[in-house]
Amino acid sequence: MKYDISAHTDNVLHHLYINPLEKCNLKCKICYTEKTAPFLKVKEILDFVRRYNETVEVKVITFCGGEVFALSYFPHLVNALTKQ
Repeated sequence: MKYDISAHTDNVLHHLYINPLEKCNLKCKICYTEKTAPFLKVKEILDFVRRYNETVEVKVITFCGGEVFALSYFPHLVNALTKQ
């Protein structure tokens, strides 16, 4: 039996998951990720989204990886992304 998955893959391509912390600021006991990576800079995130958006239209961005609202630059990042 064959299934048409194109509608599902299309949605996946237009949805970005961004982990601006790369180093989670939470200390969940069940977490398996390394805690050694540096934080991403606003410019790095904006450049990545801009380059990705040149190929595939970004419709949804989900921020993950800890408490992103605690980042001092998060409001600026969201404002800049909504203008792209």
